[in-house]
Amino acid sequence: MPPSDHFFPARDDATVAERPALERIDRLVASAEIVINALPWLDGVGAKIGKLAAKLEEVVDADPDAAIAAVHLMHAHRYSAAHAVNMGILCYLTARRLKLPDSQRRSILCAALSCNASIQRLQDELKNQFDPPTPEQMKEMRAHPDKSVDFLRRTGVNDEVWLRIVAQHHERPDGCGYPGGLTTEAIGEDALMVGLADRYAACVSPYDDDRVASSASQGLGEVFRDPSYADFEALVASFIKELTLFPPGSFVRLDDDVEALVVRRTSDSMCPLVAVIGDDLEASPPALRSTLPSEIVESVSGHAIDPAYRRLW
Repeated sequence: MPPSDHFFPARDDATVAERPALERIDRLVASAEIVINALPWLDGVGAKIGKLAAKLEEVVDADPDAAIAAVHLMHAHRYSAAHAVNMGILCYLTARRLKLPDSQRRSILCAALSCNASIQRLQDELKNQFDPPTPEQMKEMRAHPDKSVDFLRRTGVNDEVWLRIVAQHHERPDGCGYPGGLTTEAIGEDALMVGLADRYAACVSPYDDDRVASSASQGLGEVFRDPSYADFEALVASFIKELTLFPPGSFVRLDDDVEALVVRRTSDSMCPLVAVIGDDLEASPPALRSTLPSEIVESVSGHAIDPAYRRLW
């Protein structure tokens, strides 16, 4: 039986605005999970995803540092839903930095939320599968951009920019992408943005087993060191400048050999505000510590933390 159409319950806006930022983002991911699960049965898919996009813009604008932290820390929901929202957060922040028109920015955001519409179950399987993808899984993966476009068209989406981005989000400037093997001249920069967000979010997302997620610096290295993006310097620079080398929600090791959680960016991208892991959690919230460029030794892989640290956002 199709799920209920009431994905976004009535609310007291004043009460919602007072909730901690991470709680608001967590509720957004919960809504996204319901919408994504229900896509095959929905009427008005475009409107539902558009409403989700508008809510995402609202929560990111309210606290961008919390939104970036959520990309690195909040993975309690189905991977396919959390990943879609994480991609949306990264794309919205990058598009905003590039000062793209509102209409294009909304199309990018809707594409980020829906580009994997045809493979959500496969995404969840692959995330926690030890073995490499099977030939059948790879075939489904390589076909999913076109299948997602077909699905979105059938359900009434007629925004051609949105649909083009979905079709191209796995293409690469060097022609090694899929499904069309397109090269630089044929790929939209907006589609490459969604592809960058997809790769970074997947890198830093933790697993449910003993495997270790990449650190933020490793994820950024996936973006920064890819020579095929040489013709898209402004896009790559905006993506990295928005996150910074030490994004909120990522973990670093300090020169006194303690581990810290990055909480806030500052005007100096090398000097974020951090909270030392293991500080007295009876404090409300845990104390923040300023850093100097020489104090951060390295970025380290993410892991589970005491829920009390959510009070930092």
